Amino acid sequence: MTIHKEVLSDLKEKFEVAQKLVEDCKSDTLEPYKNHYKCREILLELETDVEKLLAVTEDKRDELVLRAILGYIQKDIGKINSFVEETNQAEIYLKKALELLEVDKLEPEVIIYYVDTLNQLGILWSKLNDNDKSKEFLVKSEIIAKEFKETEKEPLTIFDVFGTSDEI
Repeated sequence: MTIHKEVLSDLKEKFEVAQKLVEDCKSDTLEPYKNHYKCREILLELETDVEKLLAVTEDKRDELVLRAILGYIQKDIGKINSFVEETNQAEIYLKKALELLEVDKLEPEVIIYYVDTLNQLGILWSKLNDNDKSKEFLVKSEIIAKEFKETEKEPLTIFDVFGTSDEI
């Protein structure tokens, strides 16, 4: 199975709606978490959609793209959970993302989200006043970023990843 452009486009549209909700939060002072919860709902739906696609794909390139998208979604869910002070759920989702992305961490489709997930875990542990654990994640993030830089490959943004192979 090769991911159809329409499938990626549908996923991208849902993703963009979720991103817009978070951006709109900055101006809402009465209910600051309302849009974050809506965004999280959309991301949870996307997580399920991508997991279903991942379960049936046999193409290695498609698997990489779907894992990158899924890892990004899980990272964002973790980030939202951290923001709304649901730290246990934040840790669960950030670790899920990290585990999923670990295999492909030095791939252009994955590197940005892998490093961002490590940074988010560093921030989370800093919030929880565990500076040693925070530092571990941040140091690992720096090391991985340097390793990737040595590959001289160009990292891809999530919007690049949502494109088809030809578009990338």
